[in-house]
Amino acid sequence: MFSRTVIKIVYVNQALSDINSRFKANFLLLNLNKTHYLQFRTKNHVDNTIDINYLNKPIANHPYTKFLGLVVDDILTCNNHIDQLISSLNSACYAIRAVNEILSKNVLRMLYFLYVHSIISYGIIFWGNTPNSIKTFRMQKKVLRIINKSKKMDSYRELFKSMEILPLYSPYLFSLLMYVVNNKHLFTKTLEFHNHGTRSAINFHLPTTNLTKYQKGTYYT
Repeated sequence: MFSRTVIKIVYVNQALSDINSRFKANFLLLNLNKTHYLQFRTKNHVDNTIDINYLNKPIANHPYTKFLGLVVDDILTCNNHIDQLISSLNSACYAIRAVNEILSKNVLRMLYFLYVHSIISYGIIFWGNTPNSIKTFRMQKKVLRIINKSKKMDSYRELFKSMEILPLYSPYLFSLLMYVVNNKHLFTKTLEFHNHGTRSAINFHLPTTNLTKYQKGTYYT
């Protein structure tokens, strides 16, 4: 009998071999010095780190990695991604503050959508409901305060209305709705489980799950 660790190493090495073959077939080179792996786990479960070597090169284990512009960590918290967002939004705040006195509010609104909205909206469906998303919302309000030259204690609700800008949670809800509209075939309805003509028969049926992490995910939400 092989242990789970040995089986994992076999699968990972096979995957690396397949990737390397695909690279070679397309005249590309797999840089093993920049290759690392991410071992997913639950928050309260620390699995043993496996030692992976491929072509006599050790493959390091990283707690997070960047994939298509999203920073993914080993317990899917999105904390590292939000930290990166905050850094980018701080730079956007500085740029908008620097030109705030010489540009009109309409132009500043355009800069908002260029430098802030584009950053906030990217991948929001994955991190929009995480606890740390409040940090991003605070940065969004900070930008609006700079553009409108408002005081810190002024109400932000009127600022969002007057500038016709959606608060952070609204684009998140919109992205969820668009996901459902564009992927109806991935969901099951209550009528598929019984033939009773109830009012909820055409509603989506929630899958059974025990993990809170899954319940906070895009599909379940």
